[in-house]
Amino acid sequence: MTKTPLLSCALLLTALLSTACSTPTRDGPVATDQLVFQVCLRDPSMANTKQLDFTIVRADKREIAPAMAVGTSVKKQPIFEAVADNFSTIKMTVLSTDRLNWYGLTPPSDASLTTWSDWQAAAFASRSEDIAYKLQHDLNFDKETAGNGPGAVKIRYRMMHYKDILAARAVRRIELPHTDFAPC
Repeated sequence: MTKTPLLSCALLLTALLSTACSTPTRDGPVATDQLVFQVCLRDPSMANTKQLDFTIVRADKREIAPAMAVGTSVKKQPIFEAVADNFSTIKMTVLSTDRLNWYGLTPPSDASLTTWSDWQAAAFASRSEDIAYKLQHDLNFDKETAGNGPGAVKIRYRMMHYKDILAARAVRRIELPHTDFAPC
């Protein structure tokens, strides 16, 4: 084997790497950016919740997004996080802590890549069955504002690059849950 093909390959690899490393990085929105939801449970009776049923409602389908417990606020309120891609097609998000009370959350139109939105109350609460289906198909259902109303759950949003979401999840696997989230 001669050294000429190896030298040629090494020079080509060096040229490709230097071109890739010198490409400027963009911090603006890109097609793979995803919407990150953080849900804060305000009702003290929800303090021991370990899992949320989180449903992303789109015009053509409903998807379950796993909501991962990421810690608590400084007021000991549980904080969960879920991620959705293609956020411009989201009609509504729905979550439940007990499969009895359902909370409808309106997606933002202006989520930022740099900061979290303010905590927002749910648009409504309902005890109707399968409200995700009803929302998808624009069907009517009962909405509540008393008792376990919309204020029991608050949500905030942020856009993130996919690579940043993966990095955040990797870090969470090796560190203790945060107890310093902003209270809702």
